[in-house]
Amino acid sequence: MPKKEKFIVIDGNALVHRAWHALPPTLATKKGEIVNAVYGFTSILLKVLKDVKPTHVVVAFDVKGKTFRHEEYVEYKATRVKKPNELYAQIPRIREVIEAFGIPTYGEKGFEADDLIGTIVEHKTVDRPDLDTYIVTGDMDTLQLVDGNTKVMAPGKGISEMITYDIAKVKDKYSGLTPEQLIDYKGLRGDPSDNLPGVTGFGDKTATTLLNEFKTLEGIYKNIDSEKISERQRKLLQEHKKDAELSKKLAYIRRDVDFGFVLADCRFTGFDMDEIIALFQDLEFKSLMYRIPKELAREKQGGLFDQTEESPEARETNSGYKLIATKKELDDFVAELKNQKIFAFDTETTGLNPIRDKLIGMSFSWKDGEGYYLPVTTPGAVAAVKPILENNQVEKIAHNLKFDWLVMRTSGVEVATPTFDTMLASYLINPGSRQHSLDALAFSEFGHQMIPISELIGKGKSQISIA
Repeated sequence: MPKKEKFIVIDGNALVHRAWHALPPTLATKKGEIVNAVYGFTSILLKVLKDVKPTHVVVAFDVKGKTFRHEEYVEYKATRVKKPNELYAQIPRIREVIEAFGIPTYGEKGFEADDLIGTIVEHKTVDRPDLDTYIVTGDMDTLQLVDGNTKVMAPGKGISEMITYDIAKVKDKYSGLTPEQLIDYKGLRGDPSDNLPGVTGFGDKTATTLLNEFKTLEGIYKNIDSEKISERQRKLLQEHKKDAELSKKLAYIRRDVDFGFVLADCRFTGFDMDEIIALFQDLEFKSLMYRIPKELAREKQGGLFDQTEESPEARETNSGYKLIATKKELDDFVAELKNQKIFAFDTETTGLNPIRDKLIGMSFSWKDGEGYYLPVTTPGAVAAVKPILENNQVEKIAHNLKFDWLVMRTSGVEVATPTFDTMLASYLINPGSRQHSLDALAFSEFGHQMIPISELIGKGKSQISIA
């Protein structure tokens, strides 16, 4: 059975504003570029790509200038305060992120992003009624678009949590009202954020109660003399009828905007991992690096680890890494190691208990592209490096140094200071991150994806030991 196709429709401006408010403007690069909105938008994008695994993606943006709603009602959104320039300055960067992921964007003068989204959903319903659609937004106005296979995904608290609204969730949120009734709800209740007047004196409870009874705004006015409408409510409805009708009209999201939308153009074919990594490094989004959905990246032909047989390029790349297996190789290696004032080392063991488990081998490196692996099976291996590791004139670098220090101590070697631990350094620089493993840092700092241990020693019953 073919996999169900999924369509993500992103409300660009709504997410940008949500990210701006959710994260402090102190979030900036070393160069002083404020990136809180870019970071928040990207974080949400990564989450929905990973969770939904879409076959189609598109982003809709507002276009600067007044819309048809301003022509209908001059006071539309008049109470909104313009955001600081630091927010708008981040939009080009956000577009860079979108473009790097290979996602098309749309915008149309005179209309809001909501209207484009409504048209996209309508277009999809006609062309591909089987396509599950997820509208990603921070604007609850789009809940009116929810139907049998259209849901809204909105950030909950902050930006880390996403709440998905289907028809049942909408009814639960609005005390039984259906998505279609939300425009009637806005007609009665109004909307302070958009400066829609509604019926003065009507709150959530009154609007909901009347709509549960009479279904629509028109149904309420048709039954204006009903005993289920109080005298006070009747008077307010009559006094503010034009405001109610106008508010409903403006709250309705258009489904008929002609902006050249083509569903086929939204087919998500993946992204270039190298391009994303380079952009994230420029933006200093190290904590987001490990969240990139690698399974959605485009595969590269002829990649180093994509081939079943080692290519000449791979052999050339790995030529700087040497196994020290003989007495002659050990003597040559130790002679070089003695000349170093600083080097990195690592240990391989039979398990993860540095005291109980046994040492299998040691790795050393002091130059880019060069490294040495010294197994304990090489005659005199531990004794040969012991004086160097115990030399307090040589700096030793390790990742999670405490483990390696204990392993070597158990093997009779007291690793002397000065030492430097890259795991501790990572924590001190970025204490808010949980990603301080060597794999995560190699990826975030250098864009290098380490080979999973399972590719080296296998899994389950077929797994072999590191030795």
